Amino acid sequence: MRSFVAPLLAVSVFSCAVPAAAAPERPAHVTVRFAPGLGELHGRLLLFAARTAPPRGELEPSYLHPRAVEILGVEVHGAPAGSSIELPVDGDAYPTPWRALAPGRYVVRAELDVRHRYTYDGGQPGDPDSGNLTVTLAPGADVTVNVRARRGPEPVPPRFRAPEPQGARMETFVSPALSAFFGRPIVMRAYVVPPPGYDVTASKRYATAYVIGGYGTSDRVLPFAAAARARLLAKHGGTQLFYVYLDPHVPLGHSVFADSVNNGPWGRALTTELIPYLESRWPLRAQSGARFLTGHSSGGWTTMWLQTTYPEVFGGTWSTSPDPLDFHDFTGPNLVDRPNGNMYVDAHGKPYMLVRIAGKDAVPLKDYILQERALGEYGGQFGSFDAVFGPRGADGRPQPLFDRTSGQIDAAVARAWEAHYDIVHNLVTHWATLGPELRGKLHVYVGTWDTFHLEAGVHRLHDALAKLPGSDAQTTFVPHRTHFDLYQGPNGGLTVKIDRAMTAAAKASANP
Repeated sequence: MRSFVAPLLAVSVFSCAVPAAAAPERPAHVTVRFAPGLGELHGRLLLFAARTAPPRGELEPSYLHPRAVEILGVEVHGAPAGSSIELPVDGDAYPTPWRALAPGRYVVRAELDVRHRYTYDGGQPGDPDSGNLTVTLAPGADVTVNVRARRGPEPVPPRFRAPEPQGARMETFVSPALSAFFGRPIVMRAYVVPPPGYDVTASKRYATAYVIGGYGTSDRVLPFAAAARARLLAKHGGTQLFYVYLDPHVPLGHSVFADSVNNGPWGRALTTELIPYLESRWPLRAQSGARFLTGHSSGGWTTMWLQTTYPEVFGGTWSTSPDPLDFHDFTGPNLVDRPNGNMYVDAHGKPYMLVRIAGKDAVPLKDYILQERALGEYGGQFGSFDAVFGPRGADGRPQPLFDRTSGQIDAAVARAWEAHYDIVHNLVTHWATLGPELRGKLHVYVGTWDTFHLEAGVHRLHDALAKLPGSDAQTTFVPHRTHFDLYQGPNGGLTVKIDRAMTAAAKASANP
């Protein structure tokens, strides 16, 4: 869940009754008026509405309670400064069609998502934002929401309020491969953190842990994540490794550092360009046995993908709660055996459930996806999957796996997904060559109560590898742990355990 603090804004709301004869039962009509000083308007205009105000901060939707906040979204393409934007009553709405919204008093907030990033990582500083206000939405009502200011900086959560690690800095690199793909300069970012006691004048070279965060990770959060890890490791004896935090964010979501016909050659750019660049600027051991991977959620899938796709580049992955590793169970739907099935319901019409809380199902997959559609097609979790795994459509956009309204899966797209990006399928198919390269390198952790049912893919990985000759992959299922408390535990929990394991592997590779 995200929480934000916005500046206090002066907002005017006008409501007037329209005679029933002139507009019988016309749904509430909302206009968002922007101050001229906000300039020309581009992006996705979002209107949020709820019966009650949040206890603190701005009104925001949540995937944990998707029906608590109404969403109405519309694209704005170059409206002049000072424009008033009328929100269509038949626009993208969730969970209730706008014309069917029950009348009454609502807390509302309007935000113009200028960079199309809200679906991926929330509102951005600088987005025009009305702040929370109270209005009456009733048939025939005309409501005007005035937006006069921009969103302020997001406060840093308490657990991330730590000084940046000593000697750390952000590296930026213009990728030739990605720039050639897009026809313009594309920058890759990595936040590099030396170990405690690092002496820039010494000749020692170090092993490296490459960290990839989950869905929603961007360059702006890398220093906070690094500070939190450094503080925890220091409390339990420090680390001997360099940590490199990679920025996975792309306009269409999370790159997962996989080569993609939509996002470009991110895997090739990382392994042949960015890593050599970093090793030329820092004292990093340029050997596979000294390069390690760790990541959570989408970062967990990323690290498994990188290790199994480039086994000669990396010396081991410690992947946690990875996105679906086997497309027989893609958060419920079976894309392999039922490629022409439905994303929302099984063969018996039973809804697939995605989010569970404390081991109990709470949110259907359909609700999660429809909320994402209302927020915007750019960078949502399932839109991100389409961008990485899917072919490019005739319109130049990623070809979607399924119809967002009906849930009907496109069998051709499903088969393309499996053929290229199903990690378990790839391991089984190419084990004769991959097996020897991956000995001692695969370590996967997941909670048995994973919030998004991601333990299913790890079970399939475990079962498949158990049948393959010579596999020593480690799969660990932590009882009653969720997506968000997997790392907790005594003596620094999983964070320290993984650091120690990578350190031991680095020593072993240096002294075979």
